[in-house]
Amino acid sequence: MQEIYRNSAERTVSLTVPLTAVGGTVDVQVCYGGETVYDVPLVAVDVETNTYSFDLPFFLVQYDRRLEVNWKFDYTENGETYHFEDMTPVRVVTPLLSLAVIKQISPGMDDEAAKIIEGQIRHIIENITGQSFGYYVGPRAITGQGGKSLKMPMRLISIDGVETLQYVYNVSAYTIISGGWYLMQNSASLMTVKEMPPEWSLDAGPVIQTPYTAYYAGFRPYTKYIVTGRWGYTAVPAEVELAARLLVEEYACPEAAYRDKMLKSIKTGDWQIQMSSVSWETTGHVRADQLLSQFVLFDWVVI
Repeated sequence: MQEIYRNSAERTVSLTVPLTAVGGTVDVQVCYGGETVYDVPLVAVDVETNTYSFDLPFFLVQYDRRLEVNWKFDYTENGETYHFEDMTPVRVVTPLLSLAVIKQISPGMDDEAAKIIEGQIRHIIENITGQSFGYYVGPRAITGQGGKSLKMPMRLISIDGVETLQYVYNVSAYTIISGGWYLMQNSASLMTVKEMPPEWSLDAGPVIQTPYTAYYAGFRPYTKYIVTGRWGYTAVPAEVELAARLLVEEYACPEAAYRDKMLKSIKTGDWQIQMSSVSWETTGHVRADQLLSQFVLFDWVVI
């Protein structure tokens, strides 16, 4: 999967295949959430390497998201014409540290090496904490579990809308709790002023009941809720950024390989070194783990 940094000037997506496209047949589309969001008007072709490339527009790299780039064109082989299709997954991500900062910590690195280190550290921190530290604005689909609260797939900063396929709810009836990881229903007043109840709300079960009785149960099970808002972090938290710096320094200083490591025992003579099993469950750096501890997610349920 190709990664592109959020708000980056370097937004090139490329595909290399041993095929030469028939002129005028190249068709490239960028999709998000199953829908086409951009038709690529012009694709550059390097005839020596058979590499096809284009730059993503800036509006597609303003937020963390997963994109799909669909390539289509015709080519000829042995006098016959064939059709080629392929898909390139692209992930727009927020780096925990800029490449400039990484190269400042380790002056011998070039951009490519700095990108590799940044990606490794970011994935390690995401795996340890169970979350990413990017930023996204828009809708997310979550399936209800029947409770008064709904677990968010990403930290929710603010809410702009809640809806299902049948109805648009009043956002004032919800409160963001647990640091942004749950949305809780705090009011039965889910209708806006002067709205009549929809007919389906009068027939929510086998017996006669008052309008909106189904709402009082909270988020109905197996119902898909579309929550629109701001997600993640507007900026990488200072503690996460500092933990990332410590890990870069650790990677850049091989002579300090055992510093801040969770060693269980060291024996002289044969120099047998035994690592604690915790080393593989954490970053392996004590101070970095302490900085990240407040961001580690636990699979709790709010009821």
